[in-house]
Amino acid sequence: MRIGVITYSGKELGIGHLTRSSSIHNELLKIKSQVVLLHEGEITKHQNNNLPKIIKFNVSSPSRIDLEFLIKKFDILLFDILLKDLTAFKALQDKVFSAAIMSYPFDIKDCWTNVIFYPSLDNIIDKKICSGPDYICFNQSFSHIQRHYRHDGKIVVSMGGTDAFGFTLPILKALLLLELDCEISILCSQLSSDFKEITEIAGNYDNISVLDWVDDMAHFLQSSSLIILNGGLTRYEATVLGIPFVAVSVHQTQYDITNILTSKTGAINWGVFNSSSIPSISKSIITIIKNKTKRQAIHENSIDLLDTLGPQRIANELLNRFDNEKTAQKA
Repeated sequence: MRIGVITYSGKELGIGHLTRSSSIHNELLKIKSQVVLLHEGEITKHQNNNLPKIIKFNVSSPSRIDLEFLIKKFDILLFDILLKDLTAFKALQDKVFSAAIMSYPFDIKDCWTNVIFYPSLDNIIDKKICSGPDYICFNQSFSHIQRHYRHDGKIVVSMGGTDAFGFTLPILKALLLLELDCEISILCSQLSSDFKEITEIAGNYDNISVLDWVDDMAHFLQSSSLIILNGGLTRYEATVLGIPFVAVSVHQTQYDITNILTSKTGAINWGVFNSSSIPSISKSIITIIKNKTKRQAIHENSIDLLDTLGPQRIANELLNRFDNEKTAQKA
């Protein structure tokens, strides 16, 4: 059985798809030996050191030859890409058993694959769809960490690796308004268009550091008392570690999805960002910093909400669905 995991990363996309695909790839590799990660996009030296072997592939605009290659080489394909790019692979329907990971519920109706994974706190009742918190994926470092909360920890700012929407710089300015003396760690890739300005500002403050990569995200986040984030996987990483967060959303859909989570934990779902947001974000940050009781309650509400077995469940379910399909075809 030959399995291809197809994904991408880059300045606009960040590395969330690649991180999740790598975790699932590693779980599949424990069960089946012929598993390949096909990828398009930029990978930094740090990222490459923490990834399985990758084959470069034209994910965003595959040619007819690319599609024929996939049909010839693989029995199963798992796509972790956006729906608009998945559409280019529709010619594979009924030719290769395929599955896709969808990030938004409104994308599901147009997804052509045999199986759909929708990792979220929503449960969608449909035999084709595997949905809910059981399929939320974390990298391996989260599996072996003890979840204890530090009230005196640092503040972490993480807007999605490459910070495609330029949120890190205004968040840094919002923090500077508060004149905090605690440690502030900003995670921002060198691929971000604001990276130079962010590092120059941070260089004027002894308590602010900028990191373009961390090898162990779980331990990095665990030492924080508050995370300021932009939806995506980081909101779930904060939750599984039991760390309070303030979420700033790109659009209303992201806000609505985050709201499902914060309604269960009490973390702060600030709203959809705009250019006049800085004073209001500052107010939300200082309010949660000063409220130790609320932060402790968020921690306690969060730690039992999620587990770290998502990649394993996706790998097992994918193989089970494939076996069932083959059995049905023989019947």
